Amino acid sequence: MAGLGVLIAIIYAIAGLLIDVAIDYISPQSEFELFNQFARQAPVAEFTAKDIQDSPRAQQIRALVDAMSSCANIAYPITTEYREQSLNNAMAIPGGRMVVFAGVFDNLKSENALGFVIAHELAHFANRDHIRSMGRGIVVVAATHLLGFSQSSIGDLVMPVESFSAAHFSQTIESAADERALEILNCHYDHVAGATAFFETLKNSQGDNGFALVHYFSTHPEVQSRIDKLNQLIIERGYQQGELLPLKVK
Repeated sequence: MAGLGVLIAIIYAIAGLLIDVAIDYISPQSEFELFNQFARQAPVAEFTAKDIQDSPRAQQIRALVDAMSSCANIAYPITTEYREQSLNNAMAIPGGRMVVFAGVFDNLKSENALGFVIAHELAHFANRDHIRSMGRGIVVVAATHLLGFSQSSIGDLVMPVESFSAAHFSQTIESAADERALEILNCHYDHVAGATAFFETLKNSQGDNGFALVHYFSTHPEVQSRIDKLNQLIIERGYQQGELLPLKVK
């Protein structure tokens, strides 16, 4: 079992390297065309409320995306959606589809903080994270089928190794998106005030759980580590703090 687990981990690592090389040969426009149909039809479990396009919040999201896209250097249009749900979350879906939930507005107090959330999702598009993560997943699924484990109890023992590797990859791309979001925020506002506000709200809602191994298996880095990393980058790069702008719509 240990040998099989190591084999899956090696396949995952090699697949990642090959995909990272292949991405250089796939134009952003080709990526958009590839995922655009998927983006329009993708069923997402969190979507239990309709997209509200004519609300003031939806308009504010659209305005920020339009204004910040040039800083993100994205070569295709981004479609925005606002959903009246209490989820404190936003997501980027392959094909240029960004969704922001009402909980983000409910928990943030400044436009700058909202700007960082949007910048983070723009960073996923700019970093081409979807094609990287989906490519790795396809290779691992194919490998388990070829090895004959997909329908067996052995597969149930091997797949956690892949999940562990995928979790660390996801944490890596989330950290990279945080870093790029900081650059986008600074480009748009000429300062980075409000960069950690969203994560502070998550930390407050989670409470202090102390040290736990569970975040190593999560697709996102631990909240406090993200705050610390952002503050470290702000100091290292000499980014300035500035005036927080109130949300136009609360």
